[in-house]
Amino acid sequence: MATKLSEILKQPHTKMTEDNKMRLLNMRVDDYNKSKGELTEIDCPICNNKGLVMKIRQNPMFNYWEEYVTDCECMEKRKLLYKARKSGLGDYLKKTSKDYEATEQWQKDILQKASDYCKSDNDNWFVILGQTGAGKTLICSIIANYHLFNLNKSVVYITWTDFISRLKRDMMSDNAQTVSKYFDEVKNAEILFIDELLKKYNETDLKYIIEIINYRYTEGLKTIISSEREAGELLDIDEATFGRMVEKAGKYITNIQKDRKKNYRLKNIL
Repeated sequence: MATKLSEILKQPHTKMTEDNKMRLLNMRVDDYNKSKGELTEIDCPICNNKGLVMKIRQNPMFNYWEEYVTDCECMEKRKLLYKARKSGLGDYLKKTSKDYEATEQWQKDILQKASDYCKSDNDNWFVILGQTGAGKTLICSIIANYHLFNLNKSVVYITWTDFISRLKRDMMSDNAQTVSKYFDEVKNAEILFIDELLKKYNETDLKYIIEIINYRYTEGLKTIISSEREAGELLDIDEATFGRMVEKAGKYITNIQKDRKKNYRLKNIL
């Protein structure tokens, strides 16, 4: 292994002046920082896409100058982009509160509730239920994006039907380890966004959502839920489980009563 320049420079027999030592250290640092890396997506002129930068510090114990390598400031952005890609939100990653059209009072109330939720410092859930086409997925995505980009939280987005389909597909492949890993990733997500909860389901499917809700309720993990089913329908399906959902949401639950006039997809027809 090549000897580090700093190791040579700190040896007593080194006959270089302090100025020369520092000059050599600076040359090594410059050479390292100018070298090119292979990271993509962000073009960083500081680390030249290595994700690392070399700096000089004075060793506090032995009182000599040495080089050291640390994360470049671009790594926070890179980590955030990684979290964004991993979230599964896709095109919804671009959505902000400016994308939510709030012309009616009920829409303004929802937007205000979402804003209050983002500012809250607790483990409440955000739950929005009812009328299809009323912007439920959009408002939940805005909340998820705020936690992802502004609060640097990890978010996992699933649609109920895709989640169940993947579990069943993996089970048919006889790969129990794959099923368990995916299920645990969803169950333990720092923030979980379940879209279109119980859009379609059978009795077997219920065991998965019951385990997820009960686990996240107990562990105090933030959860965002949208569903076309109203609160009463969910409570009729399993009062104990969905009662916990209602409890965790508290004031951050919205039940949009069925009314086609609230379906923005039909606004140019009705």
